[in-house]
Amino acid sequence: MTVEFWRGRGYSFGQAPVQVALGTCEQMNRDVLLTGTPVTVPELRVLSAGLLQAQFGADGLRWVRWNGTEVLRAVQFLVRKPGWGTATSQISGLTVNQDASGFAVRYRAQYGAAGAGLVVDIAYHGTAGQLTAQADIRAEAPFDTNRTGFVILHPLTGFAGTEVVVEHASGPTRNVTIPLLISPGQPVFDMRAITHHPAPGLTVQTRFAGDVFEMEDQRTWTAPSF
Repeated sequence: MTVEFWRGRGYSFGQAPVQVALGTCEQMNRDVLLTGTPVTVPELRVLSAGLLQAQFGADGLRWVRWNGTEVLRAVQFLVRKPGWGTATSQISGLTVNQDASGFAVRYRAQYGAAGAGLVVDIAYHGTAGQLTAQADIRAEAPFDTNRTGFVILHPLTGFAGTEVVVEHASGPTRNVTIPLLISPGQPVFDMRAITHHPAPGLTVQTRFAGDVFEMEDQRTWTAPSF
């Protein structure tokens, strides 16, 4: 998956049932108040490459911005189990490099027992005007999954209600208007690339490889993204 930015051109891990905590705010810890669960939110590290900025945590990249404008809400690699639960992983070999030219993140995610699960080598690279996410997946044993791969979320601001350009995996390119109001149906199928304009003069193209992608209106599940 590659995201490119340029100016002046015309053109979810599922969770087990959560026990509700009752009591005063003082009795509830910060994580429960913010997320509804006692699970600690991973610390985020700010990475930058010129005008490109993203925050990296244990589950991928969040709040990808270009010159302060949010262009993507998240880029994450997920393994969804039958029933849409989400597999957890053990992370190893994490390296985060940041210099004047950009940033690079690499790590290995092990799903299931070693030798009998799924091994995924994940890499994120950011340079001036481009963000690339790559995953090499190796199944050590047969496994059942509803969906395995990258999930790319677009924010509502600068996306909902706008016209985008969709390049379909089957070949044609067409203009599509993203729903302004909540859509029970999926706005786009069969995507190879999607181009949107989150701010005047700013063009963002997200290009996919290795699989055929589609889009859901996450507001259907109370999440403010596509």
